[in-house]
Order: sequence, then structure tokens, then C-alpha cells
Amino acid sequence: EETLVLEILRQKTLAGGNWTNHADYSSFHKSSPVYTTDPVKYINMTNQIITLEGRNMIHDALTSKQKIQAVLISTATLADPRIKEIESLAEKQKTKVEKVRPEQIGHLSESGGAQGVIAYMELPQTITLDEVLRKKKDPFFIIFNKLDYEQNLGAILRSAWAAGADAVIVSNSGVHEITPVVAKVSQGGAAYVPLIAMSLFQALAKIK
Repeated sequence: EETLVLEILRQKTLAGGNWTNHADYSSFHKSSPVYTTDPVKYINMTNQIITLEGRNMIHDALTSKQKIQAVLISTATLADPRIKEIESLAEKQKTKVEKVRPEQIGHLSESGGAQGVIAYMELPQTITLDEVLRKKKDPFFIIFNKLDYEQNLGAILRSAWAAGADAVIVSNSGVHEITPVVAKVSQGGAAYVPLIAMSLFQALAKIK
């Protein structure tokens, strides 16, 4: 039977574990059989990544300047015009494209709505408030006091992306990092909207 390290890794992600930890993956890999096509081997474990799911989200990511490490496409969707566009864009950018069985997409999907395609994208480097203020003449910030739940931060980043915010500023006394849960709920927002964790008193002083 195929089990599966990938499913185990997915459960670690949903539980808030850092599934990009290469040591964890290696220990599972040595003791458990994996799919013949192993998507994780295309991911650079030294970088923090988020999972993108859905045809429109992945199409948009491929047309942006974001670094996509790999795209996984279900063999059941290869005839779809949008999937063909995604495959073509990925190949032009020399992004690894792997065609996998539909059940593999099902196992790897965190949202349940992958639409036959999953991509792994690197998170951009963290920037500071000073850098945003230097680059933007009239920046649009979304500022929150202490956040208690990762899901809330993910939802804020998703909304901030849709609203065109230049950054989200949160107090470093609560949830203030991009975790697998935050990335999942953000639906791509974590890759496009800078998250700045700092004292809100200092942040407001700089903005003024």
C-alpha cells in the first residue's frame, strides 16, 4: 500500500508544524514508502514556501515576479485550456512541471479545492517598515494589535492582498509570523503582502 509520508507532512502542516524542515522529511522518507512521483523532491527545503491551489491563483502567480519552485498537474485535467496555459507559463519560466495522478493532488491539497493543480512558491524576503516608507509615497498599511489565532492573520493577509495594501503591521506580542496555517488561510496573500511585526507604538511614530 502507498502511505504516506506526503500525507504525514500535510498533517504536520495543518497542525502548525514546519513541514519544510529537511531533517523531518528525511526521517520519514527513510522509513516510509512514497509515491512513485514524489512532489516534495522538487522543493528546496532551505527556503520557506507556501502551497498555492487553484487554477486562477497559480496562473496569477506564474505571471507575477514570484518564484515558483514546482507545479503539479493532475492528469485528469490536462485537456483543460486554463491548465494548458499554466503548463505553458511554467515551462517558459523553466519551472518544474510534474503530471501526477488525481489522487495525489487530493492527498496534497490543503483546501480541498485544488482544481487539479498545486504549486509551491517561495515566500519573498521580509522587508522592514522603513523600506516600505522609502519605496512608497503614500503607502497603505493595515495595522492590528495583538492577534491570537493564526487563522485570523491568514484571513487578514488575504483581505489585505485583495485591497491592495502595501503591508500588514502586527504587534510582535501575538501571532506575527508566516506559519503553514497562516499561509494556507491567506490563499496566496502571504506571498504578496509584506508582514511586519514590531511595536505598534514605534510603527505609528515612524508612519507619522
